[in-house]
Amino acid sequence: MSLLIIKDLARQLGVDSDVLVALAKGKGIDVSGGESRVGADEEWAIRKAVLTASPLSHVERAQPDVAASPRSSRWPRMVPAALPGQRPVGKASPPSDLAKVFLNRDDDFVSGFLNPPPRHVRVERAEKIAREWARCLFTAQEAEEWVDRHGSISPDVAEALRAAGLSAGQSTTRIRTERGFVEKLSLAIRVSSEELTAEEAAAEYRAMQGRLA
Repeated sequence: MSLLIIKDLARQLGVDSDVLVALAKGKGIDVSGGESRVGADEEWAIRKAVLTASPLSHVERAQPDVAASPRSSRWPRMVPAALPGQRPVGKASPPSDLAKVFLNRDDDFVSGFLNPPPRHVRVERAEKIAREWARCLFTAQEAEEWVDRHGSISPDVAEALRAAGLSAGQSTTRIRTERGFVEKLSLAIRVSSEELTAEEAAAEYRAMQGRLA
């Protein structure tokens, strides 16, 4: 296999070409520095197999198909394979419980789309959001309560409000002042917009509760 092909593939995949060279040699593939010994059809098949692999930087050799043409049988077929510890290609891991909270909301949102994003893309996006909520130590049930009441609230804001002693339900409150004026925005939105700190929001809530007692 031409070294030029490997370098070109590495550039497309965003990986170190030395990694692909080592993988090729480790699989018994002859890597030369000159021109490729395979034709355009075989080279394209190799590119396609590597570019569609998951993860992209790892492939394994397979025995050539007996029924293949004499020309194609000169070069082993490239088959994508997962690295150790990662899911096999084509077999998606089930989303985490926390990710399901955001995936279910996303499913409802894209249900009317003509061409919604592929599910694996939406799962990855949900897992990314879930990691942000997990970093703030929210369980799936807790996160669901906050997003059900506050939509796309930041987990950092929810964490601050919770630390100040306000629940998801209490954070929806629109404060009524001593003169009877009612704020247009909830405590959570006012904290999100940095109008208030979480501690100030909690103080306003307790003060209002005291007036209503």
